[in-house]
Amino acid sequence: MFKKQQGFSSIIFLLIAALGLLAFIIFAQTAPLGNLFGTLYPKPTSEATPPQKSFSATLTLDPNPAECCGSLVSASGSGYYPSADAYINILTPKSTYVYTRFTSTSGSLSFTFGTAEAGTYTVKVYQKKPKGGKLVQMSETPLDVVQLSP
Repeated sequence: MFKKQQGFSSIIFLLIAALGLLAFIIFAQTAPLGNLFGTLYPKPTSEATPPQKSFSATLTLDPNPAECCGSLVSASGSGYYPSADAYINILTPKSTYVYTRFTSTSGSLSFTFGTAEAGTYTVKVYQKKPKGGKLVQMSETPLDVVQLSP
C-alpha cells in the first residue's frame, strides 16, 4: 500500500535544508540588524551608560581609624547639592544606620556619629538631583573601627 521513499528525493530535501541554513547564516552575519534594532528601540543615554563610579562630593571622617564601642566620629564634606536633604547610610559589619541631614547653602555637610562593634564601616551619602529628583550617590568613604586592647 505504501510506497517506499526513494533515496534521491531525501537527498534533495537535505540539500535544500542545508542551503537554507547557509543562506540564513550569511544573512544574519551581513545584514545591518544592529542598526535596525537601534532605531526601533532606542535606549536613553542614562540607561545605556554604566553606573557612575566617581563621585561629585567628598567626605572626610575624623578620626580614621576610630576606636570601637562608643567613640564619636566627625564627618565633614563639600560638593553636595546646596540647601537640600542628604541621606546618610552608615553600614557597619552587623547593621545599617540611616540619617537625614540638610546641606548648607554652599553645599557643605557635617554630622557626628558613634561607633559600635569593630570592623570596616562604609559611609555613603545620597541626594536627589535638583532637576528630575533622581536619587544619586554623592560620596562613599570607608572607616576602619578597631578595638584597642585593654
